[in-house]
Amino acid sequence: MPDDELRGNLNAALLKSGFPFQRKVKQIIHAAPEWSVLYEEFPWRDDLNAKDSFLDIVAGTKQLLITVECKKAEDEKILFLVEPDGPVPECSCVSLGLQGNLSTPFPSAWIIRPESPNATFAIPFRNGKPDSNRLLEVDIQQLLRGTITAARSKQAQRTVQSLQAPLPILPLYVTTAELLVTEVDYDQLDLRTGKVTPNAQDFRSTPFVRFTKTFISYKDVEVPSLTAIVVQAHHIAELLSKFANRSPIEMPESRNRAFY
Repeated sequence: MPDDELRGNLNAALLKSGFPFQRKVKQIIHAAPEWSVLYEEFPWRDDLNAKDSFLDIVAGTKQLLITVECKKAEDEKILFLVEPDGPVPECSCVSLGLQGNLSTPFPSAWIIRPESPNATFAIPFRNGKPDSNRLLEVDIQQLLRGTITAARSKQAQRTVQSLQAPLPILPLYVTTAELLVTEVDYDQLDLRTGKVTPNAQDFRSTPFVRFTKTFISYKDVEVPSLTAIVVQAHHIAELLSKFANRSPIEMPESRNRAFY
């Protein structure tokens, strides 16, 4: 039996680890109606950073695949600057399917409900202050590069051959951080200082938010804007249920080009 000091160190290591959180998220996905966990710790080669990486979870229904990054955050909030046009259903996704005689994954736009606010900029906070050492874009970029690589894998290509219609792959960033959104009134921005002060009542909590940006995939290949959904962990079962109850709809003429 470990002594009290060792027991304390073991407990501290367990509390610091994100793996129990990942396994709990996997358990929730596995229990969700119509959802199947396809892979845990799906390996992929991050050529941009010259290292081996893993997608925490890959799961799916008959109509939608998700790649999942689980991020436990202590005393953290993420503030998203959202577009003023309100919640949107659109997502820019990596898609599987045949384009002519090609089975290369391609980017396309989908309507995937439920709707949510859409943001292109995020500010992480820790202990109530902006955290300049933490960039959500870095984590999301890694998740998107992993998603593109997974879509090109042998496992995905076997799936393509059996598809009757294109299949979107939607990245999910599951976090314990509180998610806040605000709209900035750019008419109130002072060009002399570059500052704008949103009204306090405009900061509101949200269970999930779309985060859409143009990222650089591996090997410096620029790809179109792609969407990840950032979701608070205690809302993931609700989100999966809503995904399962609504069929994704590919938007006409949305395919741009294949990923090379």
